[in-house]
Amino acid sequence: MHLPELFAILYILWTVVHAYSGLGNPYVDTDEDKTDDAIYSTLAWKNNTTTAAIVSLGVVFIANPVIFLFCRALSRILPRRLCEVSDEQGSAKLHDDEEAVVVY
Repeated sequence: MHLPELFAILYILWTVVHAYSGLGNPYVDTDEDKTDDAIYSTLAWKNNTTTAAIVSLGVVFIANPVIFLFCRALSRILPRRLCEVSDEQGSAKLHDDEEAVVVY
């Protein structure tokens, strides 16, 4: 499991704990209890469990991997700024040059 997936799962678990713990949301007026003090109205676990579960599964299994793959592809497209090169003796060193030969 990668760190972004772990973070997304832990955050969703936190929204469940927050919804049922009674901590409340200081940014929501208590007279308008439409979101059951949820952090986000789409993650109102008490009032609309089905929508909250669908959104959570969509975030973990669709949105998070798509964003991760986009960032990974973007990092592969951009030129490397720090790469490993070998000198005449064959010892590897780090070199900060875009024209350096990359040794794998």
